[in-house]
Amino acid sequence: MLERGRIVLQAQFCFIKDDFFDKYDKGHKLLQNKEQNAWGEHNRPCFFVFDDSRENAIKWCVPISSRVEKYSEIAEHKKEKQRMHGATRPVCKQICFAKVMNRPRAFLVQNMFPITEKYIDGYYMNKDGKPVCIESRSATFIERCAKDLLQKYMMGVDTYSLFADVKTIRQGLIQELTTERVTPAPQEENAQHEAIRECFTAAAEQTPPVGDKYTASPPTHLSMKEYGERISQERDRAIQECVNLQAKCRTRKATEKER
Repeated sequence: MLERGRIVLQAQFCFIKDDFFDKYDKGHKLLQNKEQNAWGEHNRPCFFVFDDSRENAIKWCVPISSRVEKYSEIAEHKKEKQRMHGATRPVCKQICFAKVMNRPRAFLVQNMFPITEKYIDGYYMNKDGKPVCIESRSATFIERCAKDLLQKYMMGVDTYSLFADVKTIRQGLIQELTTERVTPAPQEENAQHEAIRECFTAAAEQTPPVGDKYTASPPTHLSMKEYGERISQERDRAIQECVNLQAKCRTRKATEKER
């Protein structure tokens, strides 16, 4: 899905850096990355991503699995328990199903967790280099189930619906974002210092009327609009890196076949 030249994360898929699991999953409650191949890559697990309702910089990841038969049995068992309690139209929100690249996949909502852009390792692309998407109705249903479970979990109504301590993870990510927003990166800090020097230089070259005072007041941190633009730039950069890496792997494999 494209919007004004940038990638919209809803109904798309990504891979997560090992750094995230090292920092936020010391108890190994999340689905860990598989071992890397000879080129330092892994392609599992893949995560369905959607936006947080309150913080735009936070995304929620739902791992997907190809073990559809196994999770279908689990989902049916959950529905049967609902029928025993009188439900006439039972729905399993912990596990959903949809087709990805025309193949059935299980979406493990019960294993969901929050993430930020800096922990995203790349995006799931098709052979044409475009982000993989699923049918909008399926994406909407999965996101609705996830948000319903998340709301109950956060309110303490159903703390067993999700496997990981997502509340603590989200709080940690919020703290990271707060620090990043108020503390400029080295390049940003240098740019701010340069802006300050330019302001004072320009003021010194002027001859203000007697009694007037001029003060330079350059911005001390990025505005929300600038921060959003930077997020979009980082997203585009990550996608391009993923495309380049895939092309490099294809070239390497073709070379090895020729040998």
